[in-house]
Amino acid sequence: MDRLAFKNKLLDSFQDSEPNSRAFYLRLIELTAVAVHQIAVFLYNQDTRVHDRHTSDPHYTIDGATLGDDEPYQQPDDYPLLALPPPWKTLFSHPYYVAESQYPDGLADVVETWRRCDDEGPGAPEPNFYMHSARDDVTFRLWQVKDEEQEALAGFLLAPTSAPAADGPLPVLPTRSHRVRIDPDRAIVDRKVYRDVWERPLPLFNRDRDDRRPLNPDDYPEEGDRYARFWAQFNKTTPGSE
Repeated sequence: MDRLAFKNKLLDSFQDSEPNSRAFYLRLIELTAVAVHQIAVFLYNQDTRVHDRHTSDPHYTIDGATLGDDEPYQQPDDYPLLALPPPWKTLFSHPYYVAESQYPDGLADVVETWRRCDDEGPGAPEPNFYMHSARDDVTFRLWQVKDEEQEALAGFLLAPTSAPAADGPLPVLPTRSHRVRIDPDRAIVDRKVYRDVWERPLPLFNRDRDDRRPLNPDDYPEEGDRYARFWAQFNKTTPGSE
């Protein structure tokens, strides 16, 4: 790899930010995320297939794992509409970021987990960055990290030693205390939360219908705050509640 390429706007923002400020931490993490992604694209495009050289079973090769069985799948007669979904084209992917046909580097761009936020107006405080997890039993929504989590991650990146810390800040995982969240289909269009605007296709359905579905507390912990404010206001205005 000859060099890493960063957008001038990002570099200018990093240079103009005051050291140890929220803006400085955010741009530092953004630079790191962009660099790691470009390195991952470079390594993927080398097509080294180190794993394949250590197995003689074709089902355990990369192609065997991603392309499925050699024999075509036969649908059972009792369920003619039943069909297995096609396997992922890569072993490393985030289910919300697989539109490789519109990515500059195609399949190499598929894995993304880091988000940035551009939804604040001029003069507004710099927001913390968003994460979009893809683990089992973790929310499907984008969630904003807390101040202490962003500062801990920036401190880890600025640490003078290359030795891994025993109590490092990673992984950063969401809990119900992470109240600032966004539905994936509203992130880019409505809230301008993204790393690259081309990373996901525009939603094809009426997103307002999602507002009427049941909201579980693990994915929508902020709803509890809304109901608490409602009942507090209701009790305050109800006669005899003083």
